[in-house]
Amino acid sequence: MLKIKELAIQSSTCCLNAILLTTITDIFTLIPMAIKRYQSLYPIQTYRAKVIMGGLLTSTFLNIYINHVVYTLFIKNETFSNNGNQD
Repeated sequence: MLKIKELAIQSSTCCLNAILLTTITDIFTLIPMAIKRYQSLYPIQTYRAKVIMGGLLTSTFLNIYINHVVYTLFIKNETFSNNGNQD
């Protein structure tokens, strides 16, 4: 039997590699666009790149830290079996 806190921590660490790898590769591809302010053909691209990078960092933070906190707040004192059924 697993408690909800253990399940929340297990689920947040399960997808951590995929989330971090996706965020890091996206940010590294947007850095050149964000830095080249005056060399860019379209100056709006620098602002768009910065906004996208901020959104990626915010969503990564929310996905890693806030999700399991919200799960533990809404579902209290419940246990689940390994096959997902509530006991």
